[in-house]
Amino acid sequence: MLAKEIETIKDKIVKDMNSKDPKIRRISTVCWLIYRTAMRVGDEKDPDEADTVGATTLRKEHVELTANEIKFDFLGKDSVRWQETVPAF
Repeated sequence: MLAKEIETIKDKIVKDMNSKDPKIRRISTVCWLIYRTAMRVGDEKDPDEADTVGATTLRKEHVELTANEIKFDFLGKDSVRWQETVPAF
């Protein structure tokens, strides 16, 4: 059952965020974002679609890093503004 393994999964995600392999770091970072914030995955868009984003399509302009926080501000599904601040770790 997933509930029994969630701590093991979280530990693996955090460990992989420090991997030397950039692909593993990217994947684990997306997993952390989804777990920590309930952010949607996101998908690439056609040029005629709204510029909405999710965990896999974030850009620098959607994220602000401070010493203690990570702030997100972007348009999510259905062009709903998505703002959330999480503690940096």
